[in-house]
Amino acid sequence: RRVPTEEISRRARLFDWLPLREVERRGWINAPSSKLEELEQAACAFLGVSEVGQEPELVVSLRHSLRNEAERSSQRAWVRRVEQLAAMQEVGQYAQERLRDSIPRIVAEARTADGAGRVPAMLGELGVRFVVVPHLPRTKLDGAAAFTRSGPVVALTMRFDRIDYFWFTLLHELAHLVLEHRGGHLDGETEADVVDAEEAEANQLAGGWLLSDTEVRRFAARFPCIPPKSALETFAQEHGVHPGIVAGRLQ
Repeated sequence: RRVPTEEISRRARLFDWLPLREVERRGWINAPSSKLEELEQAACAFLGVSEVGQEPELVVSLRHSLRNEAERSSQRAWVRRVEQLAAMQEVGQYAQERLRDSIPRIVAEARTADGAGRVPAMLGELGVRFVVVPHLPRTKLDGAAAFTRSGPVVALTMRFDRIDYFWFTLLHELAHLVLEHRGGHLDGETEADVVDAEEAEANQLAGGWLLSDTEVRRFAARFPCIPPKSALETFAQEHGVHPGIVAGRLQ
């Protein structure tokens, strides 16, 4: 059949607003048919709005320095999925002081490769909901942190499968919570990105928790080029972190 111009326009608007096929492929929504009305209803239900094009109330504000609307639509979907998964979790009572005082215990898990697997349960005991949602195409998201009505949430994308990336991103998001940065933070790469005061503060605090710049620079200065593996492993052991974290900081 010949598709009316109005339907073409509505369909284009829908797919610009939400990466529908990718969201459906991941099982985040169920659109049983290709009928436009049903696709619109499924998309609106997923984002919790009444009509296509309406901006949902998300716990994390989308970036203003995005390259294009496709990236914004992917971020919109990612944040919404984070909210959905976080809402399913039962966690302990949250207190900022408990989280702050527990950071050394969390960081101690960075000694081994499998320590990351114990982090979700530890955060849950502290009242922090932790989720991993892979980033969607056209985005370069690393993670997010936000205070929701039900408590704080930390989300990671694990865009890079590296131990140093996991730990620094995790601690950066936890730093936002410890510093009580309100309004929600969506962290990742964008063109012409500007590191604001809160991001710089979170970077500094997270880096100090894990491995200070001063210690890394002092270690690197001992060698004319790349430190030998044995020296790197010794340094990592002395500072209670996995060698991969030291290698990542040196890079």
